[in-house]
Amino acid sequence: MSFHTASARSGHSRSKKTPARGLFNKRGLLEKVLLFYLYSILGVEFFQGEAMNSFKLSGIAIAAGGVSLIIVNAVFTPMLDFDVPFPAMMASKAFLWRLSLAALTVFLLMIGSPGLYAYQTGRSGLFGKIAFGLTFLGCALVFAHEWAQVFFMHRMAVVAPDALQAMEDVEVMSIFKIEGLIVLITFTLGWIAFAASMLVAKVFARLGPALVIAGFFAIPLLTAVTSVKWGGALGNAVLGSGFILLG
Repeated sequence: MSFHTASARSGHSRSKKTPARGLFNKRGLLEKVLLFYLYSILGVEFFQGEAMNSFKLSGIAIAAGGVSLIIVNAVFTPMLDFDVPFPAMMASKAFLWRLSLAALTVFLLMIGSPGLYAYQTGRSGLFGKIAFGLTFLGCALVFAHEWAQVFFMHRMAVVAPDALQAMEDVEVMSIFKIEGLIVLITFTLGWIAFAASMLVAKVFARLGPALVIAGFFAIPLLTAVTSVKWGGALGNAVLGSGFILLG
């Protein structure tokens, strides 16, 4: 079932029009966003009337995130030179573009995830709520990680490559590496659990969440049997297709 068909599922009529106020229409933009997220987290139905627009936008955000994920790994990842030292790769324009689009991708997934949860909230139970919370946290951590790399790590690679290389060469598990590991684990487990809750709830068509789960396993497996470039491109194509279908 497509995420955009939510309006057809609602048996409630739109509320009576009120005078426009705020930034765009009936409610101010900030108020609409805050209410949408609050009701999603609480599991309260909030899709009648004007909130339906936020519901549809969530689906668009998830689908756009899936498309962006495929583009990042099919176009920009193959442009990277993995044979050069780490700081040289980080300082390249191709890597900067990849980081920037990766940050945009995870931001789209983050803002779209509450709509996915709210669409199935009546059937996903406590497991769905926990899975969504872990997913949202994982998206927020990845976005913060990519944001920092765009504005800090890239610049550090340009002006202080030796310092960046020293951080990379530390043999023990450094704070820098632990942070990246926490981000990766939270994001991965969150989306796998969230997709599993969708399969249990049986609100979405099974192919979408199944591809999301398969994508997270396909990335390391395909990377092991091919290369970082091909494994990332093919594995993320599976993962991105799942997000597109969920949208």
